[in-house]
Amino acid sequence: MCDRSGIDVVSCSRIEQGHSSPLFDTLIRIADAIDVPLADLVR
Repeated sequence: MCDRSGIDVVSCSRIEQGHSSPLFDTLIRIADAIDVPLADLVR
């Protein structure tokens, strides 16, 4: 997911572990990378 979204591994790890909250544009990139609508991702 990190490669596909263009987010560095450290940032991905921090988001996945709940140590960091992603910005809105980062959420969009993650949703696109995993092919999920943004609304489903943040639900």
